[in-house]
Amino acid sequence: GLANVLWAFAKLGERPERLLLQDLEGAIHAKLETFSPQGLANTLWAFATLEHLPSQKLLAAMESRLTLLPCRDFNSQNIANVLWAFSTLKHIPRRETMRTLEGFVQAKLGGFSPQGLSMTLRAVGVLGHAPEMEVLRAIEAEIRGRIASFNSQDLSNTLWAFAALGHAPQADTLSALEEAVRTRLAEFSPEGLASTLWAFAKLGHEPSSDTLQAVEAAVQAALGRFGPQSLANTAWAFAKLRHRPRTQLLLEVEDAVLARVDAFTEQGLSNMLWAFGELDHRPKEELVRTMTAAASADPASLRAQGLSQILWGWAVLNHTLDDGLLWSMEREVRTKLKQFPAQGLSRTIWAFAVLDHCPDLKTLRSMETAVRGQLEFFTPTELIEVLWALAILDHRPEPALLCGIEDELRVKLEAFNPHELASALWAFAALHHRPEPILLGALEAELRERAEALRPREVSNVVWAFGLLNHHPEQRTLDTLEGEIEAKWERLTPKMLARTLWGFAVLQHEPARISAGVTLMSEGFLRELSCEGLHHQLFATHLVAESQEWSFRLPPDVAEVAMESWKETARLPASTEFREEVYGELLSMGYAVEVDKRTSDGIFVLGIWIDLWGGIAIELDGPECFATNSVEAAPSVPSVHLGDAQLRKWLLANRGLQVVDIPFFEWDALRTREGRRRYLDDKITVRGRLPNNTVQRVRL
Repeated sequence: GLANVLWAFAKLGERPERLLLQDLEGAIHAKLETFSPQGLANTLWAFATLEHLPSQKLLAAMESRLTLLPCRDFNSQNIANVLWAFSTLKHIPRRETMRTLEGFVQAKLGGFSPQGLSMTLRAVGVLGHAPEMEVLRAIEAEIRGRIASFNSQDLSNTLWAFAALGHAPQADTLSALEEAVRTRLAEFSPEGLASTLWAFAKLGHEPSSDTLQAVEAAVQAALGRFGPQSLANTAWAFAKLRHRPRTQLLLEVEDAVLARVDAFTEQGLSNMLWAFGELDHRPKEELVRTMTAAASADPASLRAQGLSQILWGWAVLNHTLDDGLLWSMEREVRTKLKQFPAQGLSRTIWAFAVLDHCPDLKTLRSMETAVRGQLEFFTPTELIEVLWALAILDHRPEPALLCGIEDELRVKLEAFNPHELASALWAFAALHHRPEPILLGALEAELRERAEALRPREVSNVVWAFGLLNHHPEQRTLDTLEGEIEAKWERLTPKMLARTLWGFAVLQHEPARISAGVTLMSEGFLRELSCEGLHHQLFATHLVAESQEWSFRLPPDVAEVAMESWKETARLPASTEFREEVYGELLSMGYAVEVDKRTSDGIFVLGIWIDLWGGIAIELDGPECFATNSVEAAPSVPSVHLGDAQLRKWLLANRGLQVVDIPFFEWDALRTREGRRRYLDDKITVRGRLPNNTVQRVRL
C-alpha cells in the first residue's frame, strides 16, 4: 500500500508536502522487509520522479533488501526503474548492489523493451559502473538484434552510455547504430543530436561522410532550438571528429552562441573556443572578445580541462590578450597542475609559447615536474608540442626531462611523422641539448629516408640543427638535404637560406648544387633579414667558402654588406671573473698578453691574445659554448662544443692563429695557483708542439 500511495503521487505529478514525505519514508523503512521487487522498484521510481532524495539510511536499507530478493521475482521493467531511480537521485549504490543488478540485467536481457534497455544502459553510465565485458557484449548482441525497434531517444541514450562507460562497441554494433541514427535523424531532438555526435567523437568512431553530412543538415535545421550545452557539445564533437562543417553552418553557430553567451558555462565556452580553433574557423572578433570575457570572468572556477582548452583556443585563433588575464590563467594552471592529463599539459605549454607569454620560473619548473611524471602517456604529437614550446619560450629545463623525452623518442621513433622529427631536432638544438649519439643517428636516418615530405622551413631547420649540435651526418644525408633545398628553392625565405648556408658551413659541406641560386642573390636579400644574427651566419658562411676555396660564393655585394654588419655589431668579449683570472695568471707567468685584440682586418676580436708562435688565441669557453647536457657530464665525459663555437675556432685557426681552448669547468676544477699555471703551460706547449723546457716567454 505504501508503495502504491507514493507511486500514485508521482504518476499524478503531485508532490506531497515535505512532512508527509518524511512520514512516508519512516513508514517505508519500518515495513521494508515486506516489500516485493515490484514495490521496491515503484518506491524508488516514485522518489526519483518526485525529485525527493530519501535519507541515506533508507537508501542503504533498500539496497540491502534488493540484494536479498531472488532474481526470478524481478522483471526487466523493475530492474530498469531501480537503476534509473538511482541515477536520477545521484545515489551511487554499493559495489555489491551494482553487481547484483548487473546479474539481474544479464538474466532478464531478453525481456527489456528498447526503451528499457537504453535507459538501463544510460543509468549504468551515469552511475559510473563498468559491467563485465561478457555483460556488455550480451547487451550489444541484444541491441543489434532489435535495432529496428529503437527510436531516436533510445539510440542517443545507448551511444551516450557506451561513451560514458569508455566501452568501445564492436565494429558491427557501431555500424548498426550509425545506420539507425542516419535513418531516424528527422526524429532527433537537439539534445539527442548533440549527445549522439558527442558519443561518436568520444568513442573515436568516425561516421561515414554521408552520415556526417546528414547530421550537419539536421543540426542546421534545428539550430534555433539548441541550448548552450548542445551547441558546445556539437561543436566539440565536429572538431574531435576532424569534420569541418560548411562555412554557412559555422557562421550560424557563431550567431547562436553570441545570442546565448550569458547562458554558457565556462566549460562550454572553453569547448567552443577549442572547437573553433581545431576547425580552423576564425569567428567574428566580437564573438571572440565576448567569449573570452565570459570564459575568463572567474578563472578559479575553471577545471584543468577548461583552462587548457581556453588557452589553446586563444592560441590557435591568434587572439591578443591582456597580460593580466594571462597571469591569472597561469596562476590557476599552477594551482591545478596535478589535475592536468598529458594532453592538457602539452596544449597549455604550447599555448603559452604561441601567445608569447613566458610563465615565471616557478610555473615552468612545476610544469616540468608534471610532464616528467606522465611522459609515457604523451602521444608523439604532444611530446613535440612540449619540446617545441620549451624552445620557443627559451626555457632550459632540467636535463632529466630532456633525457626522458629522448627515451620516449627512441622507443616510439617510428610513430613520429617527419614534421615532428624535424621539430624535435630543431628544439633540441635551440635548447642546446645534444641527444645521445644513438638517437642522433636514428633521427638522421629517419629524416634522410623521409626528407621529401619535409617542408622548406623544416629542411632548413634540420641542416641548422645538425650544424649547431656539431653532429656531422653521413655524406649521403648531406647530399639528400641539399637536394631538398634545391627542389624547394623557390619557397625558401631569406632567413631559411641564411640558416641553411650556415649549417652547411659548420658541417664543411660545399652546397655546390645551389650555388647558382646563391650567386643571383642581391643586397635586397639582406634587407629582408631583420636579425643581425642572420647577417653573421651569412658572413661566417662566406668566410668558410673563401677559406675552403669552394666554387660556391656569396655575391660580392651581399658579402660586403654582411661583413659591414658583422664589423659594426662585433662586440668586445665581456670582462668576466673567468677572463680576469686567466689573464692575471698568464701575465704573472711572463707571457706577452693582450686583451680585446682585433685581427688586422677587424673581423675578429680576441679576448686574450699571446704574442707567441705567430699569435695564440686563448678561447675562454663558457657554458654557452657547450651542449648543456655535455656540461652536466663534464669533466668525467668529453664535452662537445656547439657548432658556432667550433666554427669560430676553425676560422681562427684557418687564419694562422694557434687556438687554445680553456673550458670553464676545467678551469673551475683547478684549486691551486700552481695547478692553474701548470695547466696553462701544458695547454700552450701542446698547441705549440714544443716541450715545456723550450717555451720562449716574452717578458714585458
